[in-house]
Amino acid sequence: MERDIEPYTAKDEELRKLKIGDTVKVVNNGKGYTTYTEWFKKYSPDLLGEFVFGKSIPNGTKCVIKDIHSHEHHDKVLYAVRPLGEKEAGIYLIGEDGVERA
Repeated sequence: MERDIEPYTAKDEELRKLKIGDTVKVVNNGKGYTTYTEWFKKYSPDLLGEFVFGKSIPNGTKCVIKDIHSHEHHDKVLYAVRPLGEKEAGIYLIGEDGVERA
């Protein structure tokens, strides 16, 4: 699927070092976006059907980044992540300050 949307708009260059396919660990699941379906509709509609709505991903979970875009209304990067080795686990959305490189 072709997209015309620029994937990054946050100013922090350090955050841009994380790329799709990188492995991260959830360090603060309170930074999850458990109901933000509009983000998926706008930036990553192919993942919307896998979004785990209303549930937080457990802290300590290692995940692979499936997509990266800014928050629609704030200067924050959000990551669509899938727990490693668990395709059936679905996709979670979490903010930049909720994950670190694994």
